[in-house]
Amino acid sequence: MGSLTVFRPAPIVLPFLCGIARVEVLECAMNKSELDPSMERLDSQISRHKRAQEAQKKNGPSAWGLAWAMRLTTEMLAAMLVGGVLGWLIDGWLGTRPWLLIVFLLIGIIAGTLNAYRAARRFESALGKR
Repeated sequence: MGSLTVFRPAPIVLPFLCGIARVEVLECAMNKSELDPSMERLDSQISRHKRAQEAQKKNGPSAWGLAWAMRLTTEMLAAMLVGGVLGWLIDGWLGTRPWLLIVFLLIGIIAGTLNAYRAARRFESALGKR
């Protein structure tokens, strides 16, 4: 004997002039073997989509957000490091310590902030497309 599938359609609400009447639709039961092949395909596609959504809820957004946070942090730190190292090297070459180190470090901080802002805007637009 095949498994029994029970369909429970939503109740139909029909507006009338005097108010709203609620009509309940009776349940209908049938065996899986009696289903149309297109309905079986639709059922399998819906099941597959639900599983994919559940998996995405578990892993997707938090891992995706963490990856973007790491990228923003890397953008900031790399620009600050490059600015600081350049300032330190030029200071050593010209003998103007610590002034060029401070200037290039500030330039690195500004560049890192600008890069992180641009990356955050791209993240925001990508999040809107999801």
